[in-house]
Amino acid sequence: MSSDVPGMSEALTGPRPERIGLVRRLAAAAYDAFALFGLLFGATALVLPLNDGEAIRPGHPWHVPYIVYLAVVTFGYFGLGWTRGGQTLGMRAWRIRLRAAAGGAADWRTAAVRFVVAIVSWAACGLGFLWAVLDREGRAWHDIASRTRLQAVPRVSAPSAPATSPPPPARAKAAPRKRRG
Repeated sequence: MSSDVPGMSEALTGPRPERIGLVRRLAAAAYDAFALFGLLFGATALVLPLNDGEAIRPGHPWHVPYIVYLAVVTFGYFGLGWTRGGQTLGMRAWRIRLRAAAGGAADWRTAAVRFVVAIVSWAACGLGFLWAVLDREGRAWHDIASRTRLQAVPRVSAPSAPATSPPPPARAKAAPRKRRG
């Protein structure tokens, strides 16, 4: 399969971008799940006082607005990461960056398409993610639909130490001590 956008590979990272494997994608998703759990826990804590500290259960008049609220918080987490630098916390940890077809960060429309299709990818028992194994360019359903690509971020190595260390500074000799006697 070729890219939906002519020259997309070249525009993103040069002629041969490093392919992001399924395990690396899922590891980043697992890392994001932990971060998102904490965020949703905090978001829920903010609305509990509105219901006298009780959980908002199915059948409660606020249940649907609460679910929408959590979906907006979830989209905010991913959308901010994808539109501002192309990385969520999980993607940063696994050195993955999202790039749009033009080579830059995704815009909010692209992030929304990617978010909705990623939900479909998960809802289809992960088939949308497994598709990345079959696709010649390593794209999942949400990559194809949003015209984005995952790109490996190179490791940043610390500057190496000089080959020879400078000698330690010379110590000043102390004056001889007088003996008491």
